[in-house]
Amino acid sequence: LLEASLSDGDFGPGDAVGAVLWGTSFWFASPLQMLLLFLGNYDNERPSDRLMRTFGSVAQLPIDAIDYVAPAWVRGATASVCAAFGGVAAFSLGA
Repeated sequence: LLEASLSDGDFGPGDAVGAVLWGTSFWFASPLQMLLLFLGNYDNERPSDRLMRTFGSVAQLPIDAIDYVAPAWVRGATASVCAAFGGVAAFSLGA
């Protein structure tokens, strides 16, 4: 029963939890950053910060202003991208 449930190819509750964990990890650190951290180097910019800056510059927001705070739609779009990457990672590793 256990082997049948693991090899049926469906996206189950465990995969959904894995997708949430992967998405959360993509918000805070990229796989390259984790490798560099293991090798003794670190990057102090999160992938989500990079994405928010990119979305802000595409939308022509004043991202270089000292008091700039990303609008809710930029944070939401960034969270959606991280969640999508998490889903892709969980699906591809579960296949």
